[in-house]
Amino acid sequence: MMKKVLIVFVLLLVTSFGQAQFFNRVDTIRVIENGIQLANPWAGGINFPAVNELDANGDGRKDIFIYDKFNSKISVYLNNGNTNYELAWDYSPEYAFKFPPINQWVLMYDYNCDGREDLFTLSPIALSAMAVYRNDFTPGTGLQWTLVDDYLDEAYQTLRQNIFVSGVSLPGLSDIDNDGDMDIIGYNSFPDARFIFHRNYSMENYGNCDSLDFKYETGCWGNFALQVGGANAVGCFNCPCREGRPHVSNPLYEEPKYEQSEAAPLDDTVSGMMLIDIDGDNDKDIIIGDVASYNSLLVINGGTNVSANMVSQDTVFPSYDVSAIFDGFHYHSYLDIDNDGARDLLVHPNFNENHEGMWFYRNVNTDAHPIFEFVDRSFLQSSMIEGGENVAPVLYDYNNDGLLDLILGFDEFVTATSHRTGIRYYKNIGTVTMPAFELIDSDVATISQFNFTSPIYPSFGDMDGDGDKDMIIGNEDGRLAYFVNNGGPGNVSDFTFVAFNYMTIDVGKYSTPQIYDLNNDGLNDLLVGEQNGFVNFYKNIGSISSAFFNATPTNDSVGCIAIQAPFTTDGFTVPFMYDSLGSKRLLVANENGFILSYDGIDGNIDGCYHFKGNAIDSSESTRFKFNITVSGGDLNGDGLTDIVIGQSTGGVEVRYQSNSGIGIGETTQIKPSVALSPNPASDKLNLRFYNLSIGSKSVLRLYNVTGELVKSIVISSIETQLDLSGFSNGIYMVQLISGQNSVSRKFIVSH
Repeated sequence: MMKKVLIVFVLLLVTSFGQAQFFNRVDTIRVIENGIQLANPWAGGINFPAVNELDANGDGRKDIFIYDKFNSKISVYLNNGNTNYELAWDYSPEYAFKFPPINQWVLMYDYNCDGREDLFTLSPIALSAMAVYRNDFTPGTGLQWTLVDDYLDEAYQTLRQNIFVSGVSLPGLSDIDNDGDMDIIGYNSFPDARFIFHRNYSMENYGNCDSLDFKYETGCWGNFALQVGGANAVGCFNCPCREGRPHVSNPLYEEPKYEQSEAAPLDDTVSGMMLIDIDGDNDKDIIIGDVASYNSLLVINGGTNVSANMVSQDTVFPSYDVSAIFDGFHYHSYLDIDNDGARDLLVHPNFNENHEGMWFYRNVNTDAHPIFEFVDRSFLQSSMIEGGENVAPVLYDYNNDGLLDLILGFDEFVTATSHRTGIRYYKNIGTVTMPAFELIDSDVATISQFNFTSPIYPSFGDMDGDGDKDMIIGNEDGRLAYFVNNGGPGNVSDFTFVAFNYMTIDVGKYSTPQIYDLNNDGLNDLLVGEQNGFVNFYKNIGSISSAFFNATPTNDSVGCIAIQAPFTTDGFTVPFMYDSLGSKRLLVANENGFILSYDGIDGNIDGCYHFKGNAIDSSESTRFKFNITVSGGDLNGDGLTDIVIGQSTGGVEVRYQSNSGIGIGETTQIKPSVALSPNPASDKLNLRFYNLSIGSKSVLRLYNVTGELVKSIVISSIETQLDLSGFSNGIYMVQLISGQNSVSRKFIVSH
C-alpha cells in the first residue's frame, strides 16, 4: 500500500524538479585496450545509429552527426582534418545540445543551397509526416535551427497531402531531376514495394532552390518493385505501374504481373534508402536496406535523370568486395571518412550489431564515380569503451594498489538470438590525481559461463570479515549472485562463485545492488534497485564475519523514492549511496535518463529524503533505456566523490564532482504549429496547438478557397473543436497567428 501512495507523490516531484547539477563531464582520461590508446574512450557506445555529415563548428570541414535510436542520444564528432580515418574524429559532447528535438530518425540535406545541412526528422505532430528544420548557423551564435515545416506536404491531383514517412521507413533526399533543388523518394502508406517520386518545383516556380514546393510525380519511380515476403531484392523490372487501386474494368489499367501471395498478404518491405550516382552516368541509383533482410541491395538506374528506369541489381552489395551482410536491416551514409575529397560509404544497422555496427568502405575512385573497398567493421566504435549494450560501470580497487579501477558489467551481441554477458576489469595505471585505465581482463571470474541476463550489475563489499571485498551481482531475474573473494587483504581480487540466489533475495526484475552500511552499525547492508522504480533496503542482521539478510526488505521504498516513467509502472532504479563532506548522499539513476540527487539522510534513514534535483544537466538526460546506471568514488584525489555513468549503448561517462553547475545548452527556435484531425472532416474538426502563448496573442483564422475570411477566434486552450455543420464542401485554410509568427494548414470539408 505504501508504494501505491508514493507513486503519485514522486511522479509529481520528478516532473517539476529544477537544476541541481554538480557533476561535470571529463573526457581526458586515457584508456588503453589491447595495447592501443582509444581516441574517444568516453563517447558512450553506438548501437542503432543514423549517421549524417554537417559542419557543426563552422571551420569548413564536414563533421559527423550521429543520432542513436537505441537511447535517443546525439553525438557529434568534429573533423580535425587528419587523413588517417582512425584519428580524424574527435568526440565533442558540447555540441549534442545544439540540435532541435529529434523524433525516431534524422536525415540532413542542404535543401536551400546555402552550404549548411538542414535537418529532416519524423514530425512531432503526425507520425506519418516529416518535419524540416533550417540550419541558421552564424559565427556569432553557432548552430541554431528554425522550424520551417512540421508537416511537409505536397500537391496530389487537386488536393494536398503529407509526404508519407514512418518510424522505420526513411525517405531518400536528393536532386533526382538534376535541376538544383531537393526532391524526395518515398514510400506508399500502404506497403506496395514501390517508390514514390515527390518532385520539388522550387526551381521551376521560383527560379531558386530554397523552397519546399512538392508535387506527387509518380508512385512507380524507376519502373521496378521490390520482392515481397522478406528478401531484399528486386521482384520485377519494367513492371506495370499501379497508381492507386483502379478497378479492373478500367481500360487503362493493366493487371500487374507480380502479386502478393496469400502467405504474404501485406508487403513487409519498409526500407532505408540512399540515393547515389554509383556508376557516374548522371542519374540516381539506389542502395536499399530492408526491414526483414540482412543484405544491402544496389539497384542500377539505366534511364535518365528525369525518367528513371531500373535495369539491374546487386543483392549482396558490394559483391565485388566484402558484402555488407550482418544482423539488422541496413541504413547507409555517404560521407568523406578519410578526408581525401571523395565520399565513402558507411553501412550501419537498425538493431543487434552493437560491436561491429559501423562498416566503413573507402571510396578508392572518384566522388562522381565511387568504387568502394571494405576497410573496417567498427568505425568509431573501436575508438571507445564499447560494452555492447546495457553496461554497468563501477569503481573498485581490484588489485589493492590504492587506485580505483574500472569494473564494467557488459552485454555483447553474439547472434540474433544470443548474447554474452560478463565483467571487464580496467586497471587504473594512472596516479591518485590523474587516473588512466587499461583493459586487463575481458571476463572476470569467467562470469560469461553463467549466462546471466543483462544488465550485469556488480557491487563490492566485505561480507565475511576476512579483509577483502566480495562481489554481489544483480541481473534481469531480480535475484543476486554471490562471489567470494579469496584474494585476501591487500592482494589482487580472486572471485569464486558461491550462490545464484543469495539469501533468497528477489526484487522481481532487474536487481541493481550496492553494498553499503546505511545504518552505521559496522555491518554492510544492501541497497537494491528494481524495475518497478523503488529502492529496497536490506539490513544486515548477521555479523561482521557472516552477513545475513531476510528475504523481505527492511524497507521496500527507501527515502520515499518511487520513480516511474510516464504512464508505466517501470522505473529501473539504480542507487548509489555515498558520503560527501561528512554527510550521506544518494543518487538514483532511472529509466527516464535522469540521475536524481537526495540528501537529508543522516538520522533519517527510514524517512523521506530531501530531493535536490538532477545531478547532471537535464538537457543531457535524453536516454530511454532502463539501464542508465550510476556509481562512483574519488578518482582525482580531491576528497569529493566522482561518478561513472553506464549507457544503454554500451559506453561509459566519467564526471567529476564540482561545486559549480554546467551551462544549459542553447534553446531551439521553434515556431508555433497546429495539428488538424480528421482531414478531410465532415461535422467536426479537432485542432491541437503547439509552441504558442494561449490568450490574446494567439488567433486562429479560417479562409475559404477564394481567400474570404470565414471565421476568426482567439485561442484559449491548447485544444479546440470547430463545428463544420454550416460549412460548404471544399478546401479551407487555417491560419495560426501567434505573436510575430504565422503558420497555415489546409483542410477539406466533405459532408
